[in-house]
Amino acid sequence: PIAVHQALNHLHYNELPDSKRPGPKFYVEDNIDPERMAALMDVIEMDKACFCIISKSGGTAETMSQYLIVTEALKAQNIDAQPLDLLTGTIPEDCDLLIISDPASDFAADGLVDEIAQLQAYLENGGKVLLMTSAFVDTPNLDAVMAQFGLAREAGLVVEGDSSHALYGYPYSLFPDYGTTDESTALDGVNRSTHVVLSVAQGITVTETDGVTAESLLNTSEDAYSKLNFDTSSTTAKEDGDTDGPFSLAVWARKDDTGAEVIWIGCPNMDNEQLYQSIPGNLTFLQGCAASLVGQSLLIDTKALEAAPITAPASASMT
Repeated sequence: PIAVHQALNHLHYNELPDSKRPGPKFYVEDNIDPERMAALMDVIEMDKACFCIISKSGGTAETMSQYLIVTEALKAQNIDAQPLDLLTGTIPEDCDLLIISDPASDFAADGLVDEIAQLQAYLENGGKVLLMTSAFVDTPNLDAVMAQFGLAREAGLVVEGDSSHALYGYPYSLFPDYGTTDESTALDGVNRSTHVVLSVAQGITVTETDGVTAESLLNTSEDAYSKLNFDTSSTTAKEDGDTDGPFSLAVWARKDDTGAEVIWIGCPNMDNEQLYQSIPGNLTFLQGCAASLVGQSLLIDTKALEAAPITAPASASMT
């Protein structure tokens, strides 16, 4: 959420006056520091605030602790919290971008909620999806939706045979090359001199499909290969049955009739915020993806925010 917020909104969004800010103030509390939480409670209006609690697994203790802090603060001001039942709801019609990040299980096609039908309906109405998946979780129903865009997983985990395209020479931590795009604007404004790192990633294959335009955004080197028995093999060396590269690791595709767009990244942890300080390319790449999917092609390069040091002569400093 931080990457999307920074990509789409004003640099000082929360500081804008109400007349210039297009929506409510936005805070992401990804740190359970009690002083930070207390400071947040000092600046928000509890009776006007909307809280969105997100846990990928549903059992993260840190997320639950923040939820309890918020509910207790609401109770202290005699504010009743009303449940929002997403099991009987649908993807909102005004959803500009649907982000599916490392799903822990496949989308349901039956049962209480037909999640696949909801996703299909959203895309048929021109929806935009940013998808990140893991090689360790099979999602055949979700993959079938991506197949309509001519996209599919490459079996196995990608191993980079060129050490210059691997982080510290570790072959499962990939430094891909940026693709060359004509249709997608995902890479517009992205500083391509900065590295993107994808750890334990899968390749994404692109099959030419009628009515679909697709382009690769991130690619391995020619020396890469996909290791099929990655979960049982004791070596990263290429073995019989492993698939030769190169591979696409992130792909953009658009259905020409509906305008629906997807960006599929074959890596579950590219949005790890701990990487942003050491690998800034991950943040700017995701910002570019989000901006392009919602129709914003201009992304401010982070280098534009850097300022040259100011040096004052000694004589001036004495006055």
